[in-house]
Amino acid sequence: MAIEAAKKAWEDRSNEDQVTDAKIYGGILSRLSDKDKKLLLDVSADVWEGRVLLTGTLDSRKTHREVLSLVRRDKRIRKFYDEVRIVTKAEKEEGGAVNDFWIELKINARLLTTKGVTSVNFRWRSGQVQGFHYRPRPKRMGAGHRPVRHP
Repeated sequence: MAIEAAKKAWEDRSNEDQVTDAKIYGGILSRLSDKDKKLLLDVSADVWEGRVLLTGTLDSRKTHREVLSLVRRDKRIRKFYDEVRIVTKAEKEEGGAVNDFWIELKINARLLTTKGVTSVNFRWRSGQVQGFHYRPRPKRMGAGHRPVRHP
């Protein structure tokens, strides 16, 4: 929670955009929770200026279709990126979510303390970085790439 609050303080977008994005995000969480609370552990949604990035793992194509339908209900969504991976039940039970959480936490902490980084909007899922891609302003171009190294 503290990391998310720190990220919001450094974001390079308007307060109005942040409020709209929070409403979109809240709606997604609500719809997923209404369907099945376990979905909140399986998938994550990030919202940035009306664009939604959905990440995570599911073990059923049917559930994946249902999740996509629930997310897309919000008409304020300008663009939708589906990065959910379909995996086997065995892969899902390996417990990768805990590892992903700790790796992402470490990367976030490093980025938030790096001079020139004004936005941290990515997810680390199953060994892959997923995030929004937009053209950075020249003064911050590349600032976030230096402190993060792949092992």
